[in-house]
Amino acid sequence: MKKLPHPQEKSIQHASIAGFRIAMDFYSVHRRKVEGGWEYPLHDHPLFELNMALEGEQHFLVDGREIIVGAGDILLLKPGESHSCSTLPGRGMTYLCIHFGVDEPELKLQLGRIGASLHGPGSPLREALYPLLVNLGAPGTMERDIGNNKMKSLSLCLELISALSRLLADPPEGFLREAGRSDRLAMDISEKIAALASQQQLLEGDDLMKQGIAGIARELGYSPAYCTRLFKTVYGVSPRQYLSTVKLREAQLLLLNRELAMEQIAERLGFRDAAHFSKQFKRWTKLSPSEYRHMH
Repeated sequence: MKKLPHPQEKSIQHASIAGFRIAMDFYSVHRRKVEGGWEYPLHDHPLFELNMALEGEQHFLVDGREIIVGAGDILLLKPGESHSCSTLPGRGMTYLCIHFGVDEPELKLQLGRIGASLHGPGSPLREALYPLLVNLGAPGTMERDIGNNKMKSLSLCLELISALSRLLADPPEGFLREAGRSDRLAMDISEKIAALASQQQLLEGDDLMKQGIAGIARELGYSPAYCTRLFKTVYGVSPRQYLSTVKLREAQLLLLNRELAMEQIAERLGFRDAAHFSKQFKRWTKLSPSEYRHMH
């Protein structure tokens, strides 16, 4: 008879998932009905934008390309892409628009690698997001749920990031453009910027900020101008803007801990004192740290 192993003799298998922190900011989630001849001027912003036509069609100009978004189509705009939109005379339109920001470098990079802007029937992105967006865009949904219920807002955020993450974790062939050397270099820069965020005195002045970016460029063997240009091309924001985003996110998290004094938070973030921290935080958010803490 085969001897059964003693419980203590059995091999122990252990699996784990690496810890990570991710933040997504949602801005201006809205549904709007416009008349024929309506137009919105050319502009750009450092956010991703999902725009879905619920009724009618919307005409976009994206970085010089004409794109027509018909009912049920989804347009994905990436940070830094200049765009304008309009409707034809006599043809009204209803659309749903979501602006969101992502501070997790790999997710942001993967979103930027999505090849197409327009996603119609049969598109993997449309299949993943259409049910969520249709439900969100239904008459009365925002007014009843999103506008007055923070948990519904949180549910939207989680559902959207979940749908996008599942799609990007196992993308269909051809859905993402090939990752090139620029993508990998931009990722290296983003990781080093995140490391800089914990160092002292980085946000005390433009000269010190430039020194941090210049140090990253020297370490990687490129000029600061090249690294800045490449990073903005891939991520849609400059290294300086990205570093400020990382610092702001850390400041917001620390302010949620009411046991920490402003002086302690300022020291952890590398500011000389609480006054300098308060001044910079107000530049970022238009609120003082105390006002932000009170609101949360």
